[in-house]
Amino acid sequence: MKIAVTFGRSNCAGFIYAFYVRPLIPVITLVGLQAGALIGGAVILEQIFVIPGMGLLLLEAVSSRDYPTITGVFLIFGSAIVFINLLVDLSYGFLDPKVRDR
Repeated sequence: MKIAVTFGRSNCAGFIYAFYVRPLIPVITLVGLQAGALIGGAVILEQIFVIPGMGLLLLEAVSSRDYPTITGVFLIFGSAIVFINLLVDLSYGFLDPKVRDR
């Protein structure tokens, strides 16, 4: 708190940064890492409950050996994971000024 005051921040701003913003960085990291597991879990969940979606489409394409559909679904899943990782990296710069300056 004293360091925040020496940098010109108020006590309230230093408190918010120290106890709310800084702990968000590892949480955002874990959310970004779990994106692949969430997509994989959606495939299994759609198969169990027969919910129409990308996971069920993927499983039907694999069982019928429809290679263009398999490629398209993996392209969409991969693009979603890359986009989520991009958002995670951009949020680091938003939350931590030390990362933004590098």
